[in-house]
Amino acid sequence: MSSTPSASNTNKTFSVTPSDNLSSETSYKIRVTTLVKDVVGNSMSNSYTTSNGFTTADITSPILSQVSAITSPTNDTTPDYTFSSSEAGTITYGGSCSSSTTSATTDNNTITLVSLSDGTYSDCKITVTDNSSNSVTLNINSFVIDTTAPVIWEGGGVTTPPNDNTPDYGFEFSEAGTITFGGPCSSGTTSTSEISGGRITFNALSDGTYSNCTIIVTDSAGNASNTLSISSFIIDTVSYDDCVDSNTMCLTLTWTDGLDPDLHSYYFPDWTYEEEETNGFDNTSRGTRYWVYGNAANKKYSETGQTIQLTDGNSSSDNETQVWATDSQKVGNGTYLFYVEDVSEIDVQNFKLVLSGPGLSDNITYGPYDFKEDGDNSTTEAVNPQAVFFIQVDNNSIVRSDNVSVGDNLSSTLMQWTGPMKNSVVVGQ
Repeated sequence: MSSTPSASNTNKTFSVTPSDNLSSETSYKIRVTTLVKDVVGNSMSNSYTTSNGFTTADITSPILSQVSAITSPTNDTTPDYTFSSSEAGTITYGGSCSSSTTSATTDNNTITLVSLSDGTYSDCKITVTDNSSNSVTLNINSFVIDTTAPVIWEGGGVTTPPNDNTPDYGFEFSEAGTITFGGPCSSGTTSTSEISGGRITFNALSDGTYSNCTIIVTDSAGNASNTLSISSFIIDTVSYDDCVDSNTMCLTLTWTDGLDPDLHSYYFPDWTYEEEETNGFDNTSRGTRYWVYGNAANKKYSETGQTIQLTDGNSSSDNETQVWATDSQKVGNGTYLFYVEDVSEIDVQNFKLVLSGPGLSDNITYGPYDFKEDGDNSTTEAVNPQAVFFIQVDNNSIVRSDNVSVGDNLSSTLMQWTGPMKNSVVVGQ
């Protein structure tokens, strides 16, 4: 007792006050011992214990704790949340969240939130109230709902055909995420956060055409982007050291005077050796025609990815070279027309074209030739007579090599020429 009992009802009723707070929801009885005396000092004859006693009230709130937080971000619009409670009770919700679950049991409780829109949720709460109206509130962890998938699109592609078997590829994305590759392509870059300069580097690829590589970006909420189909590209790492490869056909242009003539070439893969007349030719109906010229390191002649190595010399100290290997690194079958164009205002003089390749016992040199002196330096020399070379390949070997003499009539587009063949050289047949 905290003090002497108070008496009432002519000292027949006594009230006692505990010396400390009693435990809640606990039954107690009062026991009076023989130490109690009356006013004249007489002790009680025996001790007395109340028969019914009393039970203290429930004043303890439930204890709540988080068991499983809501994943953030998440693309689940009805996410689950798990918490534990030390008591059963009713559940009420606060903030932006609610659920159809309205009662809690002792131990773990999993609730499913009512559907939520995309956004950040940081004010959601759970309150559990026990049967004695004691309540406690638990704040649900802050989380983000994100159901919007990233969008990705090509942003540069792969240069084709590259000499590098680990080419770079450029693409862009609306949202960061992890990268998943499909098809034969892969990369050590697996997250958009690792991308430098908007480009990734593919792992090593074998030579060939790649037309079924894909990329998907999945954001941190698990939303997968559209599947980006990487534009078809070619890997061709075969390099030719000038004209030393016996399987390739090589033409080398040299000159001593003038400025930068251009070596042009037409390739007709369907124009076979057997179809050619010996007296002349008309190339207007010879199937697909591929035109190759210019100053690129490599060029493809068709979607098959076969390439021609070009070296564009821009002065008389540099050779201009074309190396043809359009059939599995061998010279392709068909017909080839080569011509030299003088595109400068200074007439090219003393130029030669050297042909080498399989089927020839020795190199063939055409020339030297001069472009005519027309006395007019105000225009280019594209209409000047040009040396034209007619070559046919069968079974990956040169079987015919003719040239059209300087001065013969040639249309500027090389669509048709019907003059006689000159200096015919037939080999290998």
